[in-house]
Amino acid sequence: MASWFQVTATGLNLRSQPVVKPSTRLATLNQGQLVRQVGGSTVPGWIEVEAQLGATLFRGFVSAQHLAAAQAPSAPPPAPASVVPPAVHLIPPRGVRTAKTAMASALAPVAGMPAVRRPTDSAANKIAALHAAIAWLDSPTGGRWAPGAGKTYCNIYAYDYANLAGVYLPRVWWMDKALMAIAKGETPSVSYGETVREMNANSLFDWLAHWSDDYGWRRLTTPDEAQAAANLGEAVIICAKRKDLARSGHITAVAPEPGAPSGFSAVREGGKVTKPLLSQAGDTNFRYRAGNFYRGNQFQAFGFWAHA
Repeated sequence: MASWFQVTATGLNLRSQPVVKPSTRLATLNQGQLVRQVGGSTVPGWIEVEAQLGATLFRGFVSAQHLAAAQAPSAPPPAPASVVPPAVHLIPPRGVRTAKTAMASALAPVAGMPAVRRPTDSAANKIAALHAAIAWLDSPTGGRWAPGAGKTYCNIYAYDYANLAGVYLPRVWWMDKALMAIAKGETPSVSYGETVREMNANSLFDWLAHWSDDYGWRRLTTPDEAQAAANLGEAVIICAKRKDLARSGHITAVAPEPGAPSGFSAVREGGKVTKPLLSQAGDTNFRYRAGNFYRGNQFQAFGFWAHA
């Protein structure tokens, strides 16, 4: 019979090996998360478990000292029909656009903007569309993603990239009272600071962990999976949440390797991707560069998400 446990720590790292180092971290399990033991470990004090995060099943090792015995979950009752909030974008009325709302708004169509990637296209066409988006956004030249005065705009770049990729990632999201109104069947107006709020990288991680399945995203378990999905023309992002929520998290796009400029590719060890090919705005803006920023000790949690 399988043994079930519940996480007692406020956050417990699930690891690919029973070794504490940045490269082994797969995901962070929240307090109360149920896990199922599927094996032991050659390292005392560790066990191998499976954990369900959203629609994705993770498998890895955890320290047993942060677990308490739990009952196997019973079959849940049929869930009541849930209301998925409508995707929301901030488009201020003409003449009332301020500097703050401009940074929170959808990117206005302009001449030369590339065609939006269509998820139903061939892989080759989707890959070409993603590279066209990266070239047009051209993050190193600045635009609305240029860092300055201690501020960086990885979240805005990711939002604009997602829009050109034809998928939804929020720049603003519904506030709690608006979500309650939507759940009751009401239709709130979109009003900055009243019904919607800006999303930074930390809050985007929470949104992805809670809502992404409802908008067509699926969570991946490894950087190798993330790069493989991008190489098929899928929209792929990596998002990391800070331990210190007063400081910025980070979010990047994973660029396809096919069609990338010469000399740019993911880094692999033993045939597995350890540093995906990224495109971002942030402290440093770049179109293409391999990296694994999410392994940094300043982040409490991270994840990979893909959208066909």
